[in-house]
Amino acid sequence: MTQVYNEVNEKFKTERSVLNDLANKIYDTWVEIKEVRSKQGYRSTPLMLKVHKIEGLVGSNQESIDHFSLTKVNPTDRKDNNEALGFFENKRRNDINNLRVVANLIINGQKVASTKSYKVEYPSFEAEICEMF
Repeated sequence: MTQVYNEVNEKFKTERSVLNDLANKIYDTWVEIKEVRSKQGYRSTPLMLKVHKIEGLVGSNQESIDHFSLTKVNPTDRKDNNEALGFFENKRRNDINNLRVVANLIINGQKVASTKSYKVEYPSFEAEICEMF
């Protein structure tokens, strides 16, 4: 019984370590994205990453773990220094707002059906297609 417990505990520690490493990589990448967007002067990332440290009893040791949550946010039409967006950024956003997509159902290389065109949502770049084939 003790051997099984030790094996399970070791696997748990290994998995927790791997998850911690992945969480740190996610956070580091997010920080890099924020720095690039900050240098560009824009806040158009449609998500906000929040990191919560949870202190407490994990396993049999007193530890802290990170909890990540993503929240959708709407980008502003201003730069961080409150200047208006430039011509090219406004044009890019307008082009995205005019973007439409169509889904084709292809079976054995033959197009059997198509949806009508749908608008792409900005800033998430999503299109909701509610059709049945």
